[in-house]
Amino acid sequence: MRAHANDRDTRADRIIYMDWLRAIAAFCVVATHAAQPVWQITDISSSAWRVANIYESAVRWSVPVFVMISGALMLKSRKSFRSIFQHNIVRQSITLFIWGVLYFAESVLYYKKGLSESVLVVLYSPLWFLFMLIGLYAIIPFLRLIVEEKRRTEYFLLLSIAFQIVFPFALRWLDRIIPQAAYDFDVLLDDIHFKFGMGFSLYFVLGYYLNTYQISRRTELLICIVGLAAFFVLPYEARKESIAAGRIVSQYDNLTLGIMLESAFVFVVAKKLFTKNVPAVIQSAAACSLGVYLLQKIVFDVLGELRLNYQFVNPILSIPLISLGIFVFCWMLTQGFYFLMEKGKAALHKAENR
Repeated sequence: MRAHANDRDTRADRIIYMDWLRAIAAFCVVATHAAQPVWQITDISSSAWRVANIYESAVRWSVPVFVMISGALMLKSRKSFRSIFQHNIVRQSITLFIWGVLYFAESVLYYKKGLSESVLVVLYSPLWFLFMLIGLYAIIPFLRLIVEEKRRTEYFLLLSIAFQIVFPFALRWLDRIIPQAAYDFDVLLDDIHFKFGMGFSLYFVLGYYLNTYQISRRTELLICIVGLAAFFVLPYEARKESIAAGRIVSQYDNLTLGIMLESAFVFVVAKKLFTKNVPAVIQSAAACSLGVYLLQKIVFDVLGELRLNYQFVNPILSIPLISLGIFVFCWMLTQGFYFLMEKGKAALHKAENR
């Protein structure tokens, strides 16, 4: 079943809850990068690390949810592949090129890094998200064939979740109990060599499925229970395993069971919760979400050079305060850029009509 009419802002043909998701997810991306230095550098037995660990668990769903939003919209669209190529792939490629040049220039001119090292800076920068998104756009014609039917979509999700999420999770736990059995199972999975439906295509299709098809109340309740539980289990497991190993053991990779459960929970709750007209401020933040995502790296770099970090106050407060400040700053910069672009277009149009 399609999204209900009251979920949609008819003035802009906008799915209301997705505006809220975009705005909140953009803030959570910033919060992830604000918490990471504390989480990666401080001692794992310290209270600062525990605080950062909780924040990491609370916000790591942001990137998967961005992909789910893209899948919900792009797979629903009836655009031809030619239109997708011209208006989405080319546009994202131009954005990728421009920001790649900016990141590269920052690395070479400001940080005095070599050319090859600066290329790695670009590849390991937030631009990985655009590389991944372009890849997903390229396979939209094939994914559309899958999502045409609910059963076919569910079968795709079943295979993808099993081979990409559940089996690796099971292997990790089995290795603690019966290492030889875990090794044998790993060899079996290698022999099957299942690659179809791997990567972020899982989230791309999952977003479309949760947005488009009606799921039962029982399924919704299950998603809410296990997803909410993941927010508490993940930081506990990360701390326990990190202390046991004497080093950080991450539970927060995008393609893991806990993050998938959190992402599905956030998406389902947002769809149920945000059904009324979206405030203009949220529309603005949602429209600027990509700009916030790309700008925040440079802002964090500058703050790092100025040695402005979480240590100015307890991390319980410093992480959200830094996150909020950088989010608002990047949002305002992006909004200002869009405003100047619109003014420039209007002036050009006016000049052409004289």
